[in-house]
Amino acid sequence: MTFDQILLDFGRVDGVIACAGICIEKPFIEHTWEEVVQLQMVNSIGLFFTVQLAVKAMLQNHAPHDYNTPKGSVILIGSIATDSGLESQGLTAYSASKGAAKGLLHSLAVELAPKGIRVNMISPGHTITDMSVSQWKTRPELETVMKTAIPMGRMADRRDLKGAAVYFLSDASLYTTGSNLVISGGLHAGRL
Repeated sequence: MTFDQILLDFGRVDGVIACAGICIEKPFIEHTWEEVVQLQMVNSIGLFFTVQLAVKAMLQNHAPHDYNTPKGSVILIGSIATDSGLESQGLTAYSASKGAAKGLLHSLAVELAPKGIRVNMISPGHTITDMSVSQWKTRPELETVMKTAIPMGRMADRRDLKGAAVYFLSDASLYTTGSNLVISGGLHAGRL
């Protein structure tokens, strides 16, 4: 469904979660040009234009001069891979591509706040997704590495992220913009 179709069907766009992403896991020196471009196209450029289309739709929610009324909320999905490296995973190119969300976060939050649009980010740690499960098929040892690295003793699943999404999309976060909420079971805090 396109944003134009959403506007036709529902009359407005109030929020978007920009979460599409792919991962090509291999050592830095083995990545090809095509692989890095593919990662950037989906994880960086796809994110950028998804948000741009959503914001254009959100700006139609109220009269252009009405800057005090909330128009919408954008959630970028980042990754803790942009804050710490895991040698065993070969995520260098993935981390670089997910860094785009971090780069957009503060600039968009400042640019769009006067227009009534909030921009925040959720940065998950190791999460059970189709992408992580497919990694385990090619490298079964990664499941153990991922699970044992987390102080809370388990990987996240989508349910662990939804509370943050509900908060950022709801009126509970009307005065929150430019924030990055890390949800990692303590992985980002480090371990000795």
